Amino acid sequence: ALCDLDRFKSVNDTYGHEAGDRVLVATAGVINRAIRSVDEAFRMGGEEILILLRGVTAGEAHGVLERLRGDLERTAVALADGGSLHVTASFGLAEATLHTPIDQVIEQADQALYQAKRTGRNRIVRHGTIPAGGSAH
Repeated sequence: ALCDLDRFKSVNDTYGHEAGDRVLVATAGVINRAIRSVDEAFRMGGEEILILLRGVTAGEAHGVLERLRGDLERTAVALADGGSLHVTASFGLAEATLHTPIDQVIEQADQALYQAKRTGRNRIVRHGTIPAGGSAH
């Protein structure tokens, strides 16, 4: 799965890069608590994170991502001035097999992520599916 923080540029533009760094640290903590020890998460650049969920079906992966999406949405990120802010994330999910090149899986997850962003953000889209009416989650 690819995770991308929604409107992250506006966090940096509005609150500064220190706030952006705090959001990234908080996001990493939420992800690390949400995935199992056999799973892995990698920062791809900026606010995009690749999440590898091992040995799960697409339905199970969607459940993990939905819990993660909700946890991120509910997390209050503490700012240096004593305030806090909330962020949301969009996810693109693609299913890998032993014979699928990793670049292809990442590209499929990226296409699904783009669809999630285009249809309203703060949602999960599985590669090869189209959200019904752009409904959330």
